[in-house]
Amino acid sequence: MATRSVRRLPSGDTIPTGVRLARTNAKRRFATTLLAQLPSVESYVVMLSMSLDGSRTAKSARGTIEATVTVAEAATGELRETCSIGELPWTATRRPGRVYGGPPAITSPS
Repeated sequence: MATRSVRRLPSGDTIPTGVRLARTNAKRRFATTLLAQLPSVESYVVMLSMSLDGSRTAKSARGTIEATVTVAEAATGELRETCSIGELPWTATRRPGRVYGGPPAITSPS
């Protein structure tokens, strides 16, 4: 079983890409939990909690992801809404010459 790490991501309009989320152990397993405050109106606080775990090989990775968004009143902390996707499976593959992640070409400097 991989050791679970918890990372708090910076607040802002986007969750950064290219961030190493977790290190793999000797059996190539990993697990991490991300916490981030999402943009919202002044009277509410919106938090994202996302857990990601799985395993990787040289050419692929697979595992499960679970995410929950919670909305609370900023002044009182009273919970207003919670939405969860539950646990979903994911897979990713690597093929030379093909990129499946990263920013779109339109945002790259010319």
